[in-house]
Amino acid sequence: MGEKNMMRVMICDGNLYIREGIKQILEKSKEFDIVGETACPAASLQGLHELQPDVCIMDTAIGGYPGLAFIREARRRAAHIPLVAMSQCHERDFALRALRAGATGYLPKDCTEKQLAEAVRTVAKRRPYVSSTMCELIVESINDGRPQRQHDKLSDTDFDIFCLMAEGIPASTIAEICRLSVASIRARKGRIMQQMAMHTEADVVEYAMKRKLIAHPFPVIHA
Repeated sequence: MGEKNMMRVMICDGNLYIREGIKQILEKSKEFDIVGETACPAASLQGLHELQPDVCIMDTAIGGYPGLAFIREARRRAAHIPLVAMSQCHERDFALRALRAGATGYLPKDCTEKQLAEAVRTVAKRRPYVSSTMCELIVESINDGRPQRQHDKLSDTDFDIFCLMAEGIPASTIAEICRLSVASIRARKGRIMQQMAMHTEADVVEYAMKRKLIAHPFPVIHA
């Protein structure tokens, strides 16, 4: 830990007001020292390397980067730094996927101040932060007979691709982000559409928006 055993925290979020809100909450306690703030993926990954914080709080949709891919890349570059993933998505939609991708904890953006501070304290000790809702989800996931929503059936990589499709991101960019070939992305997009029983890009956008899997769609770019 840093000076006087304060936890050195870095905040990665594209929204200035959210960064300020998180900072104000944590600075109410003398436990936390905010050592850096970033607003885009490149700066966030560079900050992890240069600042070496004790904990990183990261928005999973920073700069339009898909959450799971961003978590995996941050984990690849700084495996020793605990990550608290934050998202507008409900825990039911994203928490287990985030943990599998390498996050040490997960919080929805409508969490309480107490939950935020507790999550940072917990992951700083190299322990996973698991909320009561997440515990229920883990139990549910063990039961193979539980009802599944359409997107629950997607693999983590296909879930990333689906969310990027909903945002109108072209196949070439999705391929670069997911470290796959363009041909592979196009083939996966077709399988995802079939698996989700969707026929048009508008169906994808409507589904993702309704379930808050994305903040907002960008203009659809065909590729």
